[in-house]
Amino acid sequence: MPKEYPSQATTQETPIKTSKVEKVSDATREAFELIIPKHNYSRLKLEEFEGSHDSQEIERDSQAVENKKKKIVELDMAPTMRAQFLEAILAEQVELSNWFSENTMTIIPSEYDDLFNGIDLVLEFETEETSQYETIGIDVSSSPLGIKRKGKFDKIKQHIVDGTLAQMKYFHSERGDTDNTEEEEEAKPRKMPLFIIGADPRIINELAELWLTVYKARNPGKNLDKIQIDELREKAKKAQEKLAKHRVAVMILQELKEQLEVFAQFAQKINSQEIATKFIKLLKVVTRILRQKKISVTEQQYNESDDVYKSIRDELNVF
Repeated sequence: MPKEYPSQATTQETPIKTSKVEKVSDATREAFELIIPKHNYSRLKLEEFEGSHDSQEIERDSQAVENKKKKIVELDMAPTMRAQFLEAILAEQVELSNWFSENTMTIIPSEYDDLFNGIDLVLEFETEETSQYETIGIDVSSSPLGIKRKGKFDKIKQHIVDGTLAQMKYFHSERGDTDNTEEEEEAKPRKMPLFIIGADPRIINELAELWLTVYKARNPGKNLDKIQIDELREKAKKAQEKLAKHRVAVMILQELKEQLEVFAQFAQKINSQEIATKFIKLLKVVTRILRQKKISVTEQQYNESDDVYKSIRDELNVF
């Protein structure tokens, strides 16, 4: 769950810069600059695990993070501004607007698990059993070509084959132990399925414009009269309603559902029944949430035409 964010907070965990000129809308660029500090402030911090993890190990991992960030900058391989913004707004709106369900919570991983284990975000879904939750890792993308070139689905396939799934080294949930057994030590890496989700620039720009409208209304400039403030509040209310009901939530759930169907079938094919059972359990959860979501035929058609969604489907067809 995102932490409380102090106004104008600063953090050392700044977004990794790239020298490439990324063509994004003014709204996306402005929203990115505003939301990313908040997102990074909410990350799990390695120092929070002192006591449950060896202090020297934490120090080594902290240094590894800094070295990795420098290498990323040198190789000009930073994640796109769009992908980082999508990751941040997803983390925020899943809980603020109940994009998936009121019982779905988010965990923003440490930089270590982001950089070394490929987990941009963690979702905790409530299962049909009372007070039981399933945890999944999310890898966020804004590029259809990036999904193919980086072999993201090949890595997921290998995780299923070797039975490791994704490994989150520094895990903490405000719900407590979630799906771990009591015997598992807190310092033990959390195993969880990893999924690719994403959206193309059209959706990301829509989200940025709506988010900015809300942000600016809640942070008005000086010398505004009561009429102007009331107008801003009304705009913010309408923008937040649109954001809460945005079609992207359905599209991401559909991306998850289609991956779960394919992954479960593959796990059964290779006789990995334990992992197949986990996928099937999650599939029931996601399917149940999707049934409660309603979007128009036109909105569904827009979703179907999303370039990242189509790229995910293409990869699943040859998984």
